[in-house]
Amino acid sequence: MTSLFKNELIVADEEGYFVIRRGKTAANSEKWASSLITKVTEAQGERYSLSAGISSYPFHEYTKPEIARNCKKALLHGSFLGPCSTVVFDSLSLNVSGDAYFSESDLSAAVREYRKGLELAPRDVNLLNSLGVTYALMNMTDRAFDAFIQVLDIEPDNFMALFNKGLGEKKLKKYEPAVKSFTRALSVFNNDDEDERASFGELLFQLGVCQFRVGNYRQCIKVLKKWYKAKKGEPGSERCLRYIGISYFHLEEFKDSAMWLQRALVTNQSDGEALSMLGTVYLKTGEGDDIALNLCRRSVEMEPDNGEYKIRYAHALAMSHRYDQAVDILTSCTRSRKFKISGWLEIARITMMKGDWHNCERTLQKIFSSRETNPHHLKKAEELQTSLAEKRLRSNSPKDRT
Repeated sequence: MTSLFKNELIVADEEGYFVIRRGKTAANSEKWASSLITKVTEAQGERYSLSAGISSYPFHEYTKPEIARNCKKALLHGSFLGPCSTVVFDSLSLNVSGDAYFSESDLSAAVREYRKGLELAPRDVNLLNSLGVTYALMNMTDRAFDAFIQVLDIEPDNFMALFNKGLGEKKLKKYEPAVKSFTRALSVFNNDDEDERASFGELLFQLGVCQFRVGNYRQCIKVLKKWYKAKKGEPGSERCLRYIGISYFHLEEFKDSAMWLQRALVTNQSDGEALSMLGTVYLKTGEGDDIALNLCRRSVEMEPDNGEYKIRYAHALAMSHRYDQAVDILTSCTRSRKFKISGWLEIARITMMKGDWHNCERTLQKIFSSRETNPHHLKKAEELQTSLAEKRLRSNSPKDRT
């Protein structure tokens, strides 16, 4: 082997040969290495494989020891190109090196390699995307966003940047921007791209979840049903069940809600929200007050401080004519600013069911006069006030009854 080297300085070890060629360019050395590989493989036979990683000096701000390491990075790069490859160290070599560190969970080293690659190719979208993903995993969200934005400035339709940007927005609970990012990614999806195909399923799931978070329940159902159809039977496919069931609940399509919530609880019996909502669904569909009460009670036992669960449990108690117990629970809810108005609404409903119209009216007036009453609460209170007026007219009794 060494007889093939004439004017080169050679260092050999168990890993191969390190060759120093003075006064030669990288392009010249690549041509030389390619010729050498051809000669060796012809002499040794097809089973013999030899590859070359090449780097020149001076090159940017790299020291001589770093140039030697760059040759090894070029070799790693060449390993993806098949046997007998020759690769001149470049930004792609650093991308490959960064990916190797990434796969070993050495994220700091991966960032170092990606950033060095960007020094050579500042507009390389693959490096920018890789850097952004790594920053995201390191919880450096601002830096991750900056990387993805740089990609989109270069390629506005870059699928991976749009997808990764959406993931970052979702992590920050910026659900509306996340919906826009995921929707845009969906519109530019290329089924012929292997990386995009690999991310498509997760894109659909994340889009469905974000649609759920912003209250677009119909869209959530549409997207997640499509995802579930493709993933049904695979590990993790049950992730979507609760979102679909809860979405149907908010749309007041209780039959479908019951079906999907039941499926969700088969896979996770500790889902307090699914238990609470399924109990309410059973009340509304007449499936059994006792079953409904038990489901609502279990949800409160799991999360005793959850105001929404307590309000639904109180409603179930009232439907079983356990009014005093229901009002006690609701009174505790009204001490919370978040659930005060919802608690008063349910108290007004229960006092009207009892025929305690005086206290019902007093509770409604609290709702009307509160600065925390939103349009949804106001509508519900007005509906209760209308029902109260109708009951008084039908009874033909004094204005206030106790």
